[in-house]
Amino acid sequence: MTTLYRLRSEPAGTVYERFLRYLLLKERAFGLVWREQLRFTEDAKNFGQLLTPFRIAHRRTDHWPGTKLIGHYAIVETYRCDMAVLPILSAPGRLIAWLQPKYPEDLHFVSKTGFPSLITVAHDEDAWIASREVARGVSQLIPLEKEALGHEDHKIFGLEA
Repeated sequence: MTTLYRLRSEPAGTVYERFLRYLLLKERAFGLVWREQLRFTEDAKNFGQLLTPFRIAHRRTDHWPGTKLIGHYAIVETYRCDMAVLPILSAPGRLIAWLQPKYPEDLHFVSKTGFPSLITVAHDEDAWIASREVARGVSQLIPLEKEALGHEDHKIFGLEA
């Protein structure tokens, strides 16, 4: 069994900014999702352009941490963690605001070992931390609740080796 830490409340405002700062300093990369069947505003497209200098990967897929699509695809953009992106990532003002049409979806972070450390499913208003170390680091900012993850769920959360 793997333990995930569900965020019991959504980080917003200065707590959200402190949460992002911690993740940007600690982790290797973050990702955002552009689902092909959804429409995005011009503001969302401009937002994506601001992150282009930090992009390290671009892939078309039907899955990312926390989500598996059936019959649809999305572009998952992966970016390197850099404090210069803090104002960009802070713009939505809260973690679960990462929703189309105004923003790409499902902000997630990836550790230096390549495993997800923050998993969000914004349209379901769910978020988990998948790293004990990150959970310890943010537990003073955000209340967390331990959840046991069954072996069959490892793949959808991106935790398979």
